[in-house]
Amino acid sequence: MKFFCDKYNLEYDFEENKVTVLTIDSSAHFRDFISRLWNQFNNAEDFLIVSNNGKEISLNKVADIISDPFSINLNNKKILSKIYHDIIQDIQENDLEDFLKMKLEVEQFIINICEKSDFNLSYEPKLEYSDLLKLYDVHIDVDDMELATKIINYIHLAHRVLNTSLFIFINLKSYFSNKDLELLYQTLLYEKINILVIERYDYLKLHFEKHLIIDNDACVIYD
Repeated sequence: MKFFCDKYNLEYDFEENKVTVLTIDSSAHFRDFISRLWNQFNNAEDFLIVSNNGKEISLNKVADIISDPFSINLNNKKILSKIYHDIIQDIQENDLEDFLKMKLEVEQFIINICEKSDFNLSYEPKLEYSDLLKLYDVHIDVDDMELATKIINYIHLAHRVLNTSLFIFINLKSYFSNKDLELLYQTLLYEKINILVIERYDYLKLHFEKHLIIDNDACVIYD
């Protein structure tokens, strides 16, 4: 996978087992870069062109921007919908008889309730697979999950469930020590994904990192 940004004359091929760190020295350039990136995710004109094997791909279909790690939601609608879809498919293939038996028992229970009532009640037999999952609030357990673990689990889920292959972090280095970052990188790179970390300030180059810099004159320096 590679990306190209015409405005800053930036072209880069992601390297396997490397985290790409893009430092933008100027606050104005940083603000402009991030603003255009977000606009592109909201279907504005392309700013960052991404391609794979020579074929251009839509950024918001293969990538995710994480500007605030604390806002990561492992139970967001897209992830849960896909997990529910997979569970339902498994039920249909392996547990259909058990589900139908349970559904009949529930309906019989409702019938009994209606018949005992002093009112003229009726019901609609609408219990579906997804209704059952929502009724019991089936979700990813995130209780007491530390931030680094939350990031790792989110990326694992998004990569596996949503086929996200590029994760763009903004100012990730502000949240972790160098030691913790290297451990985080090492775990994330096992997923064979592409990681772009965009930083406002230049930090010490760490193991697993490949550095790029857009300087105050909007010139690109490849470190």
